[in-house]
Amino acid sequence: MTIEKELQSDRLAPSKHEIRAVVASFASSSGPTALIAIALDLSLYFGLLVLCTKLANPLAKAVCSFALGVVIVRLFVLGHDAGHGCLLPGKRMNNATGRLMLLLTGTPFSLWQLGHNTIHHGFTNLLGRDAVWPPYSPAEFRRLPRYRQTLERFYRSPAGLGAYYAVELWWKKLFFPSRHEVRVHRRSYAIDSFLVVLYFAALAATVTPKSHSRASAAGNILFAVVLPMAVFFWLMGFTIFLHHTHPAVRWFANHSEWTFAESQLAGTVHNLFPRWMNYLFHNIYDHTAHHIDVRIPFYRLHEAQVAVESVLGTYVVVEKFCLKSFIHTLRACALYDYDQNRWVSFEGIKGKATTMTGEDEFQRLY
Repeated sequence: MTIEKELQSDRLAPSKHEIRAVVASFASSSGPTALIAIALDLSLYFGLLVLCTKLANPLAKAVCSFALGVVIVRLFVLGHDAGHGCLLPGKRMNNATGRLMLLLTGTPFSLWQLGHNTIHHGFTNLLGRDAVWPPYSPAEFRRLPRYRQTLERFYRSPAGLGAYYAVELWWKKLFFPSRHEVRVHRRSYAIDSFLVVLYFAALAATVTPKSHSRASAAGNILFAVVLPMAVFFWLMGFTIFLHHTHPAVRWFANHSEWTFAESQLAGTVHNLFPRWMNYLFHNIYDHTAHHIDVRIPFYRLHEAQVAVESVLGTYVVVEKFCLKSFIHTLRACALYDYDQNRWVSFEGIKGKATTMTGEDEFQRLY
């Protein structure tokens, strides 16, 4: 019996084995394809870095800074795939490449592997384990100090997405994290964090030669380091928010309720952007297929996503991106009622409409 026929049976949901069988053929690496992507993105990175320091026109420098921030995201995706062991053939090659690519984004490789590979993918949308945009319950939000309530409102606003990634994920969990954030400290974690410090120090020294005036040096650091990293932080916060936040996506308070189908298949959003934009970011928005099988490299991800939706489309959450839907998701998916499995807006805790779907939508899809 084919997988398509199996999924047309009367069972409530496909098994983990059936889900992964849909994308099994895409979980293979291509060395030449990966090397071309690495060479292209490194060339873009260092080329734009030079332009950010050599151009005299502030507007031209700003454009290059924004473009450099976009390229940093591309490097992050390459490092992400290498960290999953699927960018290139061979574990050693992937680890070396992943460490380099993520270093250029200011990300400690081993700590990222812990937070992303082990925790996020191992416990997607599970409260208390998954640290990627976990929503507070209304009761928890009411107990927060006023300043923290204000901060949460800011984080779930268009302007605050980058601040969330920079503070809550990068600073707290990836850059010399405390024992509160990472209970077991390993030598590799400290080494990778120090490598990031050394890289930023070397980068600052490179873009500000001694012959430059203070104003010129400050301008180079602003355009070559600060602004590109700000663009990177915002794009990362924006992207990971969309990946797992949607009125039809459920979060779990108890591990006993957590299932592979509901967390990895129906708990991950495929955001439809223009094809050029998804291609620009190495297919990062074809996210459902990635969560089904992390061994699929970015250059096979779009085909895998098409296969997932052709066979498992009933279960996949798909959202065509537009400004209106984005703002609606930000407003509607602010808090989560874990007892009734539904999203609640900040205004909803004051008694207004709060009936955004979670469990109800999942049951309807199934």
